[in-house]
Order: sequence, then C-alpha cells, then structure tokens
Amino acid sequence: MLKHRYAWRPFLKYGQLIKLKKNTVIFNQGDIGNGFYYLDAGSIKKTIFADNGDERIIYNIADGMLFGEDGMNREPYLANAVATMDCTLYHFSKQDFLAACTDDPNAAIIFTGSLMYKLRLLAQTIKFMDSTVETKLAHYLLRLKAEVDGVPVDQTTIANSLGTSRVTINKVLNKWKKEGVIEVSNRMICILDSDRMKQLAQ
Repeated sequence: MLKHRYAWRPFLKYGQLIKLKKNTVIFNQGDIGNGFYYLDAGSIKKTIFADNGDERIIYNIADGMLFGEDGMNREPYLANAVATMDCTLYHFSKQDFLAACTDDPNAAIIFTGSLMYKLRLLAQTIKFMDSTVETKLAHYLLRLKAEVDGVPVDQTTIANSLGTSRVTINKVLNKWKKEGVIEVSNRMICILDSDRMKQLAQ
C-alpha cells in the first residue's frame, strides 16, 4: 500500500475540502455511504465492533491515503472512522469520482486498488481476532511497515488495536528484541528478521 500513498493527490481538485477537530466522528459502521475521503493531513482511526460488543481498531489512516471507499455507491460503511487529531481531508461524491475518471482513467485504477486493499485488510482483521497476541502483533507490524514505512512505538495504540493490554504488548516486544526479531530506535520499531516475523504472523 505504501506505493499508493499520495497517489490520489492529483485529483483533490474534484473534492470538497473539510477541516475537522480531534475526536470528530466522520461516519459510523452501518451508516449509508455518501462518498469516500482522502486524508490530506492528520490521523484517523478505523474501528469495528466485534460480536461481543468490543470496539477494535482496524488500522490508523495515515495522511495521503483514501478511506471510506466502501460507501461510494451508497452502501453501508463497514467500519467507524474517527479523527484522532485535527484533520484536513477531502470528500468525494460518486459524481466527483466519475468526473475524475472521465478526465483521467488512472483515477479508477487508484480507487479500485485502495478499495481491494481495505477489504482484504478488514477480512484479515476479523480472521486474526481470535489469534494469539504474538500472531496479531506480528501481522499488525508487518502491515504498518508496508503502509507507512515505519512503525511508531505507541504501545497503548497497539494494545487498543489488538484488544489487549499495554503490559502484554510490552512483554512481547521485549521478547522479540532479545531474540533479534526487532529493534527499537528513535521511537520506531524496526523489523530485523522479516522471515521470522512472517512466520509469527501465520
């Protein structure tokens, strides 16, 4: 997904600029969609409700990424989206999208690639909900590395994303550091042994 980051930037002229304050709810799981969004600055978390009612973070949307693609054709949004800091974003209706595609067919390719990635990510998140903490954490770190080329050391956010405690995440990270799987430098987690991490994520 890293290669698609900022790919939608040439099409911002077709969208509506929106500025949001921290903690603003952009849409809720089940809301009927009215288009999709591009995050220009800030951070947004996507969450879903598990069968037991617990809210789980699917991922944090980084600037330069699309989100809410599932709502483009007035279908229900599959997750919740909430601003975790002040944000600048662009909203695109179906008409806006069609206008962009008419002017440049690459718009459809970028949008479809982003949508397929998000649907795979949602399916994987649901699949890993009942896995061990090590499996879920390995999958989480590999995915973030592919998206933003770096994983910030924020154990509270990681714990909330995986439905566990900060203490548990800290224990696993320390274990992996001793085993040489990862290192922590400049407040970032660096994967040293990708093969081992992929095995852990299976």
